Amino acid sequence: MKWFSKDRIYFLIPFLFFSIWLVSCAKRGNLQGGPKDKTPPQLVVDKSTPNLLTNFDLGEIVLVFDEFVELKGIDKNILISPPMEFPPDIKQRGKKVTVRLDDRELLRENATYSIDFGKAIVDYNAGNILEGFKYIFATGPVIDSLSLKGKVIKAFDSAEQAGEIFVMLFDNMADSAILNDRPFYIVKTDEDGNFKLANLRPDTFRLIAMDDKNFNYQYDLDAEGIGFADSLLVLAGDSTALDEPLKLFYKDLPRELVSSQLRKYGVLTHTYSKAVDSTLEIVNIYPPDIEFAKRVNKDTLWLYYDSQIDSFSYRIDSDTMIVKPPVRDTVFDERNIPLRLKYVDLAPWDKGIFQSSTPLSAVDTSKIIIYEKYIPYSPVSTNKERGDSLKDSTGALRDTLSPKVDSILIKSDSTTVSTDTILIKMDSLAMDSLMLADSLRIADSLKVDTVYLSYTGQLADNNLAISADWKGGQEYTMSLLPEAVTDMYSRSNDTLSIEFAVKDSSAYDDMTLRITNLADSISYVMELRKDKEVIKKRFINGVSEDSVVYTQMPVGKYIVWLIEDLNTDQKWTTGDYWSQRQPEIIKRFPLQAMQSGFALDATIEWIKNEIEVNDLVPLNDSTTVPSIDPKVPKSKIPDSLPNKGKRGIK
Repeated sequence: MKWFSKDRIYFLIPFLFFSIWLVSCAKRGNLQGGPKDKTPPQLVVDKSTPNLLTNFDLGEIVLVFDEFVELKGIDKNILISPPMEFPPDIKQRGKKVTVRLDDRELLRENATYSIDFGKAIVDYNAGNILEGFKYIFATGPVIDSLSLKGKVIKAFDSAEQAGEIFVMLFDNMADSAILNDRPFYIVKTDEDGNFKLANLRPDTFRLIAMDDKNFNYQYDLDAEGIGFADSLLVLAGDSTALDEPLKLFYKDLPRELVSSQLRKYGVLTHTYSKAVDSTLEIVNIYPPDIEFAKRVNKDTLWLYYDSQIDSFSYRIDSDTMIVKPPVRDTVFDERNIPLRLKYVDLAPWDKGIFQSSTPLSAVDTSKIIIYEKYIPYSPVSTNKERGDSLKDSTGALRDTLSPKVDSILIKSDSTTVSTDTILIKMDSLAMDSLMLADSLRIADSLKVDTVYLSYTGQLADNNLAISADWKGGQEYTMSLLPEAVTDMYSRSNDTLSIEFAVKDSSAYDDMTLRITNLADSISYVMELRKDKEVIKKRFINGVSEDSVVYTQMPVGKYIVWLIEDLNTDQKWTTGDYWSQRQPEIIKRFPLQAMQSGFALDATIEWIKNEIEVNDLVPLNDSTTVPSIDPKVPKSKIPDSLPNKGKRGIK
């Protein structure tokens, strides 16, 4: 009988429908996985080259893990100490990581080597990092066990992190070793500047910290930073922790021109490698009568000129410039002058300094009006019969919305207007007859009591300086009619309205600072800083104590920098490795935050040998090194591991 006979097919049909119904009634749902994998890869000891080998002479190290791994950032994360002359070939495949030593490499005699994988070994599937894993071996019979802990700080500003800095031990005692030799041991600081050199042998070393820009372990670039211990380091039978941090400093390089740009007609910019000031001397070459106005902003010098000759030349320091200016066109001539308040925190006793994008050459104060900023009144509902009404300055309700100017009374000096009723309709007022800039923000008809301000306006350093009896806590509007100010290109402003505020006098108070325990044979520089800006600077010389009172200081948080000025040049001086001169000591003293209504009185004591930073932070001693007998006999090395014969030892 055939299997697919007609009778058998009829017999199977009911079973087919039953199966379909059964599947459709089955409970539907998503497959649920287990808990998320948070465990980093683990070394499989019995399949890997034993760690902590002595008398090492292998050509290849094999590390096998319990899951698939990948290597990330080999150049950045993996650090070998002592450094090898020929970098080994490090590769990953599946669960295996191999380190193949270069056949040309001569390992140091009786030295303990450490291959620190940092954060390079990563779980392929979940991305878990095996942090701090080290493979350690010795070319002699002993695994060295001494260690050195310490901290690196930035000499000029210890608040800046000194992370990713190389710390090196040289067994070559010559100063030139940092140019001609490789360090014996090396490690990197963590993000806070802490470091630990481990597996060191007893010996005498030169201790160096280096910001090694080209990663060749040599101090051979001007931009590289360096720090050094004052004396040689002797490691004996105990581990050591440095008493003081290593101070990393950089060379005081001469100011150099980085770039020059002719942005547009009339404006030249010169950017330098360090901050500039207005003392930069500009010497005309051709023509001798060309004139420049200049401004400085940190590392940039701005030069403004107005000449339509084909070319001109000048010299700044030792740099000679030849300029072929673009043609001055109508677009340039038609640009209006914008103004902005240079310093935002304006005190009642300050001048208001208003700066243009180009130097100002003239001001007409008769076309400037300053008044207390208008604060609009809110509509008030009275009752349904009266409808919407507005309050006037006396608080009384009024109903009129008459679009007219009732009266404007102007005194002869044009600086004060009476507080009579002024009802303003935009299209009913000629703007060139009287500039009331806040009319742009006033409703069609409002009653306004406007207080105008008497002031003195003049040019100061190519800026508009306004002196007035400012009221603390008040907001002001300064309105400028056309041609109130003119720049060096004979361009003037269009109608301008500038709003600004004057801080209340309660936001200022006095500060008294006393400096004690100074050496009267040494000079000091005291800098009062807010954030990183130097607010006040004072030079101290020939006294053991000093005091100063600063009045009307903005409340807030300040810090005092006190510099031991050994060469009396009234500034901080960096160090010099070749003359073994450390950078001048800077101590920082955060002051209690100034509060409104409370004058600050602080005493600062100079203690030279006190460590400025907090206690040296101890590093975690734990390293991911399998617990293996350091004297593993060669017979215990698995036969499957490659052994390329004896390594060269020097």
